[in-house]
Amino acid sequence: MQETATDRVINYIRSAGLTAGDRLPAEIVLSQILGLSRNSVREAYADLLAKGMLIRRRGVGTFVAEPPIINSMAAGTGFWRLIEQSCMIPGLTELERGPAPPPVEVAGPMGLEEGQKIDRMRWLFRANGTPCVLIDHYIAPQIPLAAFEPESGPNALLALRDHIVIEGAQLITSACAVNATHEIGGLLQLPEGEAILAGTATVRSGDGRVLLASRSWYNSRIVNNRQTLNLTAMHFLPATATTTSDMEHSE
Repeated sequence: MQETATDRVINYIRSAGLTAGDRLPAEIVLSQILGLSRNSVREAYADLLAKGMLIRRRGVGTFVAEPPIINSMAAGTGFWRLIEQSCMIPGLTELERGPAPPPVEVAGPMGLEEGQKIDRMRWLFRANGTPCVLIDHYIAPQIPLAAFEPESGPNALLALRDHIVIEGAQLITSACAVNATHEIGGLLQLPEGEAILAGTATVRSGDGRVLLASRSWYNSRIVNNRQTLNLTAMHFLPATATTTSDMEHSE
């Protein structure tokens, strides 16, 4: 895939060690540094401004914004890429992999028998080394766990591409504000009881089968879900929202 001007600017921000509040070079200066046209740099700046990754102060310049990860649950891209697009370095650790009893809200849609265990993967995403998203992926019995190997990428939906009936397939997501448990707070490096965003995602094949059900928890100090909840208000006004999208949307 060809590197875009926006990618070049993001890579410059990283390589230059710029962080929130740091000023970027003027368009003409950065165009010379990167070997791009001024129009290309202007368009890249506009793109990053629209995504909330940069801010512009009239008469002063363009600056790196505070680094919330803009995570739309219907954004069409995985967390790894979203972290990259937020000018941060992504990381992923698989904490667990193997049979586990699913919660009731997962067992029901999958049609599991009481007490039946299915494969679970627990993934912890990091941004610049800080835990930001914890995900439990519960995999339907008919899907081989081997499908979720590193070469399939850190996006669980990609691993389903050979097992799903695409026509009519759905990704159904929901989100709500919860208080971090001792376990979840510990993994996200947050105090127990802190208000955080929790989400669910269910992948339903076009033939009606539920292939993947996920539960996720977000470090609200660096994750901002603009289309689902205003996390700046979450501590004071818990809210819920639900979105439904097709299979081109991501986890």
